Amino acid sequence: TLPTRPPVLLLTRPRPQSEHFARLAASALPPHEAVIAPLTDIVPLPVASDAFAGARGLVLTSANAVAMVAHLAPMPAWCVGAATAQAARSAGFDVRISGGDAAHLIADLARARPAGPLVHAHGVHLAADLSARLAGLVDLRGVAVYEARTCDWPAGLVGDLTGRQVIAPLFSPRAAELLAGRIAG
Repeated sequence: TLPTRPPVLLLTRPRPQSEHFARLAASALPPHEAVIAPLTDIVPLPVASDAFAGARGLVLTSANAVAMVAHLAPMPAWCVGAATAQAARSAGFDVRISGGDAAHLIADLARARPAGPLVHAHGVHLAADLSARLAGLVDLRGVAVYEARTCDWPAGLVGDLTGRQVIAPLFSPRAAELLAGRIAG
């Protein structure tokens, strides 16, 4: 019989997150071949100097935003889930953690009604517009502090994956759309 190749663990998050995931997966998953092929790169955006003026807290829905607002620590930070909370805690923020997705964060903020104004520091591409969803309940405004810009894959990568068992964990609807476009193409 021919030897079988292990499945490919296709990691499509920005390089630092993919490398971290690969390290965790190396000991936690059955034998596999990790392939890091980011769909996006995180690029900081210029932010107006008064964007956070008067803010009494932050809302963070991505660990990617934390580095862009680290200068605001130790301000309170409402975090969508564990990874964002860990990054915020490491940066010195006073962390409040939610249940891991926008729906839980929206419910937690609506229930707590923290004194504002709060600022949602986020990327250009939003999975959920928290300011709109919480209008009238929480004094919250959004500020884009980074962009997840699409990046090219190495030539031939899709061909190299053809015929292989591929496991591709995805962490956002946008990532799913980008991956579908790459493999359909």
